[in-house]
Amino acid sequence: MKAKLLFTLTIILASFGAVQAQSEQPATVVRSLFKLNFRTPGLEYERRIAELTTVNINPKLNFGIRYHNEIGIRAFLFPSLEVQARKYYNLSKRQEQEKNTAYNSGNFIALSTSGSTASILKNDYSVNQASFSVGPVWGMQRNYNNGFSLTLTLGAGYTKNYLGENRVTPLTGLNLGFLIGRR
Repeated sequence: MKAKLLFTLTIILASFGAVQAQSEQPATVVRSLFKLNFRTPGLEYERRIAELTTVNINPKLNFGIRYHNEIGIRAFLFPSLEVQARKYYNLSKRQEQEKNTAYNSGNFIALSTSGSTASILKNDYSVNQASFSVGPVWGMQRNYNNGFSLTLTLGAGYTKNYLGENRVTPLTGLNLGFLIGRR
């Protein structure tokens, strides 16, 4: 009986030590993440390249609707590719406050580049708005235990379209999706 009690106490104390050791580990980003986004359909991949730095690659389909008095509603569906070099900056603080840092849940700054093609929906009034953008963004990513993923980015950048027009534009994004293949 004493042996069983001693064994049980040893297991309990060892598990407390393991939990404490986990919380003392330095905050870092995971090696790789795959996400399936549904707001802008696509498969997103994030890969660690340094302790708190990742590259995020996001091929997706963007959708838009425009209304014009003379021609009515125009719909656009255009493939695009967004690539970001992200530097996470608050993972240690989140960990100290016992907030979720799993699967790169934290805030970041990034250099964002994106390019899009012309709309693949063809009609008499379709517009070729192929473009390229680059600029800095601030972002927050939250990945939850149920697999749901939310990423918000805000910034400003330089955009050049197929006509050669150059301008400063807002760089914003809201990705909603699910982590896939997580362990």
